[in-house]
Amino acid sequence: GAAAGDALLIEAARRLRAVARPTDRVARLDGDEFAILAPRLAGETTLLAYGRRVVDAYREPFIIDGARIGVSVCVGAYVAHGPKVGFETVLRNAGLAVRMAQAHGAGSVHVFGPKDDAALLEKQALERDLRVALERGELRLVYQPMFGVRSEEHTSELQSRGLISYAVFC
Repeated sequence: GAAAGDALLIEAARRLRAVARPTDRVARLDGDEFAILAPRLAGETTLLAYGRRVVDAYREPFIIDGARIGVSVCVGAYVAHGPKVGFETVLRNAGLAVRMAQAHGAGSVHVFGPKDDAALLEKQALERDLRVALERGELRLVYQPMFGVRSEEHTSELQSRGLISYAVFC
């Protein structure tokens, strides 16, 4: 019930605080999402190790009202380079890093980096192009699959971009 869920969240927060350094701040964002604000923690190797410690903290099942409850976690991390990076950017990129970790399965850790930022910008540009093409009536539905001769990859076509692989949308 709700009481068991609350008890699980309290225990989950305790485990996070046990991993966190004295200068770190642990916060519950929403539902079962938590964040750790870790000042002066930088570098992909350091962040990956920190993330693995968080994952390891959840390996043992929780005992809630006498029941063993196993949970899995994914960790996303983002380094704010400089004081001009806003809080919304930090939360957005850390959230994206979590989703990227989730795509790799339970227990994964992902550090949001420049390649992810470029991929995000490309995805946003594609979304804008698709919206404009839809407004202009430039999209066409292709009923018969088209294959690349060399790659045998399915493709679609958008006037402003040419052929687009279906894999871009997956």
